Amino acid sequence: MNDGMVNMTNMWRACGGESRNRPKNWLANADTKRLVDTLGEKLRGQNPAFGNSALVKIYRGGNQRGGTYAHGDLGIAYAMYLSPDFHLWCIQKIRETGLVQISDSKLLVKLGEDGLPVEQTNFPAAIRHEEVMVFGPPILVAVLEGEEKYVSIRHICEAIGINTQMQQKRLKKDESFSHLLIDINVQHTSGAKATIMLPLD
Repeated sequence: MNDGMVNMTNMWRACGGESRNRPKNWLANADTKRLVDTLGEKLRGQNPAFGNSALVKIYRGGNQRGGTYAHGDLGIAYAMYLSPDFHLWCIQKIRETGLVQISDSKLLVKLGEDGLPVEQTNFPAAIRHEEVMVFGPPILVAVLEGEEKYVSIRHICEAIGINTQMQQKRLKKDESFSHLLIDINVQHTSGAKATIMLPLD
């Protein structure tokens, strides 16, 4: 997945940073390994090529992008491990904003084209989303406050059978479209995910 990952390192620090609660210790737990396997099987049902290695990513280095990142469902499970109060707080924040924050540190991050986390700042959250049948697979449409509608570039590319990443790169380089591109947080069953979109009108 490349739409959204949870920063487990920030979560651990926010809950006191006790050594025994480090992300690597939780990930080594037998119950956690079973959870990872179960989630991986579920996601492979949607995409046979999906591998468990995509559920957890570790980035080395002392900069702000270093740390352990995980799929949103694993992040919620880790929050429960850290603290029941923190777990409920995370769920409430996701419901309210679609983006979990601790002070100035975002727990939910987006992976850039280089595969490394990039900070999400002030991404608008959709108040609802719809699936529109035009041709082929359904296309995701996000609705913002004021009833502004935006369409997912990825869904359009998949519907017409072209490479999403290549098309996004072309759009970012095209002066006619680059200023129209916007990241919108869309709430899914697996958590909020930032999706690159274009205005529908």
